[in-house]
Formats: sequence, C-alpha cells, structure tokens
Amino acid sequence: MDDNFNKPEEAFPSSKALDYLFKRLIELEARVEYLEAKNAPKTDNTLSAKADSIEKKLDMLIGLLQNAPKSADVEDIGGQVVQNSEQTKPKAKKQVAVFIDGENISNKKAETIIEKVGNRGQIKFARVYGIQNTASDKCWVKTSQEFGIKHIRLVGGSKKNKVDKHMFGEILNEAKKNDHVDTIIIVTNDADFITTIKEVRDMGVRVEIMGLKASLSDKLKKVCNSFMYL
Repeated sequence: MDDNFNKPEEAFPSSKALDYLFKRLIELEARVEYLEAKNAPKTDNTLSAKADSIEKKLDMLIGLLQNAPKSADVEDIGGQVVQNSEQTKPKAKKQVAVFIDGENISNKKAETIIEKVGNRGQIKFARVYGIQNTASDKCWVKTSQEFGIKHIRLVGGSKKNKVDKHMFGEILNEAKKNDHVDTIIIVTNDADFITTIKEVRDMGVRVEIMGLKASLSDKLKKVCNSFMYL
C-alpha cells in the first residue's frame, strides 16, 4: 500500500490528486477481487481501513473541486471540471528588438549584449548603427556578422547626432507597427534618446536601456522602464 495516502489533501495539487485517487481505488478493487477469488480471509482489516480512508478522501476531494470557484482557464463540461487546452498552452516568449548605438558602444560588448538580451525574451532583430569609414563603425563590421546583428552604415559624412536621429526614426516606426515587439532595448549611454523613449512608452511599448556603468546617463535611467549595465 502507498503511504502517501496518509498525507493531508493539501499535499496534492487537486486535479492530480483526483486522478491519482481514482487509479488507486481501481487497484484496490482489483486486489479485493483477487483475494476473494483465492479464498483469502475477507476480514483484511488493513486493506479495509485503507480502502475506507481512500474513499473518504476521494469524496472530500470531489466536493472541494465541485464547490471551488472556476478560473478563466477551467470549464465545466457535463458536470466534469476540465482544463481549457488553449489557456494552458505555454506562453510565448516576449518579442524584443535591439537598437545599438555603435558610436558610443564598443563592438567588444557585442557578446554581452546578445547574452543579456537573450534573457529578456525572443530576439526579433538586433541592429547596430554607425557612419561608414569611422573608426567605431569599422570595428563593428566583422563583429556584427559574427553575432547576427544587422549593421546599418550611414553615408554622407559625420554630422552631429546623425546616427541618433536615424535611430529615433527606426525605433518609433517599430513601436507604431501593429505587430510591434513587446520590448525595445536601446543600447547606448546617450541622454539624447529621452524624448524618443517617452514617446515609445506612451504607445504602450516597454523600453529597456543597456549601457556602461561609468557612462550611462542618469536621465536615461529615470525615463526607461528598466536599465542594466554591460
């Protein structure tokens, strides 16, 4: 006999307990029939006590399940409480989009970025931005290929905030899409992103910031949903 039946009912998750008790009752009934067929004494006090105990627990458990309030993912079909298969499916991982400011984030941080972002959800895409022929942009060429990051290389010379402004537009466009991601992660130390972050959050999209501990703007930390250091 299984000593687990001496444990209080709360030791079992209710639906699993019900299924388990049904199976054990069937086994006990089969055991009684076997003993009777073998002309064994019908006064098996141990067997009888165990059967009575299980039956009482089963009745109690059925009563609890019948009287329990039904949650949104439970349906009552023909008097039976069953789980809604649609509701019990594992939730899909959150979709995240990554925008890397290649002008002030070193390519040496690429592996750390991808690792940390992977812990935040399913990466829809990752992009790094720079201006062609600048030292920082050249460093990202090989690294972006190695880590599957799309390299956006702007042309026309280096103008003030040229990369930032291009990133602002792409971040906002992504947030406006009907199938937009759940979270936008901006990898930068630059406080110029504050206005864009506010606009994206107003659209209902979560914004997280990654940056260097020694350089990350305090203003960025305050305006985003959360931040982390590289």
